[in-house]
Amino acid sequence: MRYRLLLLTALNAALLAGCRPLGTGRSAEAPRILAAGNTNNLYVLVTAPVDGAEGFRYWQRDAAGLWHAGEAARGTPAAVAAWREHLLVLFPSGRWGRFGLDRPSVHPSPVPAWTPIAACDDGLAADAFGTMATGDAALLRYEASAWSTDPEMVPGVERDRVLDPCLARSGGRLFLVWREEVQDFPGSGAPYQLRFAIRAADGAWQRPLSSRLRVASPAHVAARDQDMICLYRKPAADGPSAAWFLATYATADEDWHEAGPVGGTEGLESLSLAAACGDFIVALVSGDRPAVARLDVAARTLGAPTTVPDEGAAAEREEPVSWLALMMLGGMAAVLTLLALRGRRPQPEATQNGAATDAGHPAAPMWRRGLAVAVDYILVVFVASAIVATLAPSASEAMERIWDQVRTGRQDDVDVASVLIFQGIRLFVIFAYFTLAEGLTGRTPGKALLGIEVRTVHGEPIGLRRAVVRNLLRPVDELPALYVLGLILVIRGPRPQRLGDRVAGTLVVRTAPPAGA
Repeated sequence: MRYRLLLLTALNAALLAGCRPLGTGRSAEAPRILAAGNTNNLYVLVTAPVDGAEGFRYWQRDAAGLWHAGEAARGTPAAVAAWREHLLVLFPSGRWGRFGLDRPSVHPSPVPAWTPIAACDDGLAADAFGTMATGDAALLRYEASAWSTDPEMVPGVERDRVLDPCLARSGGRLFLVWREEVQDFPGSGAPYQLRFAIRAADGAWQRPLSSRLRVASPAHVAARDQDMICLYRKPAADGPSAAWFLATYATADEDWHEAGPVGGTEGLESLSLAAACGDFIVALVSGDRPAVARLDVAARTLGAPTTVPDEGAAAEREEPVSWLALMMLGGMAAVLTLLALRGRRPQPEATQNGAATDAGHPAAPMWRRGLAVAVDYILVVFVASAIVATLAPSASEAMERIWDQVRTGRQDDVDVASVLIFQGIRLFVIFAYFTLAEGLTGRTPGKALLGIEVRTVHGEPIGLRRAVVRNLLRPVDELPALYVLGLILVIRGPRPQRLGDRVAGTLVVRTAPPAGA
């Protein structure tokens, strides 16, 4: 009974691990919209309460123009960036998540005491700007499913003076743009100047530059090939109300130049700017729904907004199924079936090949051994996945991408090092799990549930030394897959022993009933 309760508890915990990722924050007071894009995708994110806490919803528009609705998630998004087919969301705590059409995943901060503020994509990579606890401005890079663990310090940038920074890549250079309060511009209604720092292709940072532009709101910057633009608010020339203005960046004098007000933005209090699928896109909130509109830079006009379809109207797609959750559900069904079988009156069973230990223990039937291995591997997969996700998140992501490729038929680059790390951790967990359980008690939870155990051929407990030998050869018995080699040896041998059993002198037998039973 003890093993049964332990097994059911572990399976329930594994199923609960598929819940939505969590962030931090209070209930949202007003919706805030963020947008990100790359060559093939546009992402729109809107803050909204989720289960009484602050959270967000997100949508993806693919290269074919089809919208896909993502899951609701808790947390306060600090910055977003598009990365391949996923949306990277960075939280103020330093945690970050990868969201897309598959199951979202949220991970710890890549470096201690780092607060992300802005992010942008760079083809197959992404850059994120933030501050360290020391007050230094730092840049991190996400590439090959892993963050750089050595932050790159941005010289000349003072944390207390940098307001609403944003990142953009243009012409092979990385631009950090922010607004900074000025004291010598009385009565202008635009008390901030635009400032920016440039990181050249060789990695060298220029000292921050000051622009002639004066703004009254956060600046929204996006780049498309060699073109980089900025949207910001300032008082209109013909009245006290603020209007949205457009500025473009010129490499000739390395400065921003105001182009004029943007038509179609009247009444907009907030928006977000992104470059996606070859266009500049403005995301806004229309009522309580997100909407997007194409920005015509030459005409300085915003096109008619198109409301993002809700979940019911979104393009139909196959809901991805978490392979781990699927295995857990199958394991739960198997456990319930076995418990029902255990409750039935036992019937006499013939032992395979008539084999038994010298002490008379009957050999375990093959069906019991097979189900016991299945139960044990469900637990091993859960434990190994949790360890990999904690110690080597890049390896966990690499295996997720491989599974997505198998499921969707896509071809993508495989991070061999991450796969090797995953396999190494998996083999270590399997070895430790079976060796400790069998060496100390003679049985694993799966074997205990099925009423079998491991003993020496003389009927004695195997001990740790034999357990080590037996399980060191387990990967060989698994070859080429699903214990094919081990099964052949069990069927063809004089005793039902796989290779590990033969070398270690052990045998899987029926559990002996208690004395006097």
